[in-house]
Amino acid sequence: MRLEDQVCSLELAKRLKELGVNQESLYEWVERWGDKTCGIFPSDNDIVNTKWSAFTVAELGEMLLPDIYSYKTPDGSWVCARKSPTYLVDAETEADARAKLLIYLIEQGLVKP
Repeated sequence: MRLEDQVCSLELAKRLKELGVNQESLYEWVERWGDKTCGIFPSDNDIVNTKWSAFTVAELGEMLLPDIYSYKTPDGSWVCARKSPTYLVDAETEADARAKLLIYLIEQGLVKP
């Protein structure tokens, strides 16, 4: 499995940072000085212009409420849901589905960043 499939996307990582989520993670999306491309690197990388935590599926799971579950659908997408009140999101990867649900919960004031 590719590392990109095990961490949240750059777009979602940026949103989580904007919401004030603690930026401690095993991996980071980074923009190197003078380089407009981003990549995933271990979090000890200091030669960067901008960085965002690339949270793993496990790290996102620790941030979510205990009544959260995720599953892979027959068409290959991932769903992450909250039991009560019911709310669900879907994405191409489990990490993105979890990140989307975390963003929703933070925006609704149900969890703190």
